[in-house]
Amino acid sequence: LFNKVAGVYGLIALFTGGSAAQLSLYIYSVCGLFAYLWGLKAVSSEDADKSTLTAHIFLLDHLIGTLWTAFFGVDWWIFTPHDGKRVTNSPAQIELATGGAAVGHHPAATTDAQRAASALQLWNQEKALAATVIILGWLLKLPSPT
Repeated sequence: LFNKVAGVYGLIALFTGGSAAQLSLYIYSVCGLFAYLWGLKAVSSEDADKSTLTAHIFLLDHLIGTLWTAFFGVDWWIFTPHDGKRVTNSPAQIELATGGAAVGHHPAATTDAQRAASALQLWNQEKALAATVIILGWLLKLPSPT
């Protein structure tokens, strides 16, 4: 349910930039929010047919969520360059990235090669933890055997 509510925030955040894949996921999450609310009402009515349908919807949502996690994970690990180049999607992000007046300091000048080497070193240190968090999060979503 929390992820579905976060879809509303994601739609708002897209005003600062984002991809079509992110947009489709956020729209799906908002639609899923209404399905979850209907499912909660259906289960509370104690109607066997509606409860079974709700269980199937939740399972389908889990499978779709798993596919999206795999898609974004592969995109991040394989296709996203980890070169330290800052991606800026709005004037406010540009201000922060360049260390302007809003930040109150100016970052030390580094060459592109130094930045890329530093980013790669950090990525190599952090990618195992990132993968662990994603996998544990997915495992927590698995339906419990009852």
